[in-house]
Amino acid sequence: MRYQQQRRLSFDGVTVEHLGRPTDDLDFEVSVSTKEEGLGFTITIYNLAEASWSTLQKKDEVQIDLGWAETGLGGVCLGRIEDSRAEPANGGADTKYVLEGVDATSEAYAFRYNRTWFDADPATIARQLNANAGGGTPAIVESVGQPLDGAWAVKDDLAVRDHLDRLTKEAEGMTGEQWEWDARGGKFYFHPTGTPGEGGYQLFSTQTEGTLQSVSRATGNSTQDGGEELSFRAYLDAAIGKHTPVSLQSQRNPGYNGEYLVSDYEFVSDTVSGDHYVEGTLTPTAATYSAPLPGNPSMKQLLLSKQDELERAADPDDRDGV
Repeated sequence: MRYQQQRRLSFDGVTVEHLGRPTDDLDFEVSVSTKEEGLGFTITIYNLAEASWSTLQKKDEVQIDLGWAETGLGGVCLGRIEDSRAEPANGGADTKYVLEGVDATSEAYAFRYNRTWFDADPATIARQLNANAGGGTPAIVESVGQPLDGAWAVKDDLAVRDHLDRLTKEAEGMTGEQWEWDARGGKFYFHPTGTPGEGGYQLFSTQTEGTLQSVSRATGNSTQDGGEELSFRAYLDAAIGKHTPVSLQSQRNPGYNGEYLVSDYEFVSDTVSGDHYVEGTLTPTAATYSAPLPGNPSMKQLLLSKQDELERAADPDDRDGV
């Protein structure tokens, strides 16, 4: 049995989803990607009734969740819709409906208010700042391990995002590490830069299974310390985001193995083509990058799970080319 792709678009009072059920008759494509101005999205829906389209055009936001039946859906974007339009498709025989916009998660952190904490861990303050500004936004927060000394206050002369910037500086002074906060994809983050923690992720491949589909040099991209960036594609997982620490373990390309950060990415999910992946760029966290060892060719095909491989072996006409 193959893994079952799942997709859900949640508008205010309206849900559009494709969960692999026989009753799922609405086709749509989703792309969520990093851009210079932040996280952006494009949704293209087919087979939509005019009345349904009129309803969606009145919506301001959409929550995009992607995943698998076996592991559950995960939020990849809380989007503010900036453009909606109908376009001809299939040579004019059909109509496709397009929604475009940007991630709105961080907008809540323009909120201003007053509060004072005493002898509190910066992680506690970060959680409570998120709770007041971001409401129900899930928080992925790491502890600094010690409290601030005395009083620490926020005042309404600055936005919550500015106080979070202050808080990362406090954490850096207490630990000697660089810290960061971020709000994207419907989640809030406060943690040391480049450390796995809850935000870490493993991309791996063996000869018969893995999360990694392909990896290669990102042409022309080098880091200041001499390492080279890599381009990757993997099975879609909402845990991957910008600055996510990644441990890369490729049996076929051991020369690429090491620790990286995701510097840009794109989620692609399509009910028609069956695409359901994430791709992007990995930046090495240290100059330990080396070229692939001789005899280890670049990965050029989807890495199959053992079960999937057995299914395809039983059906010679259902094989991917190498």
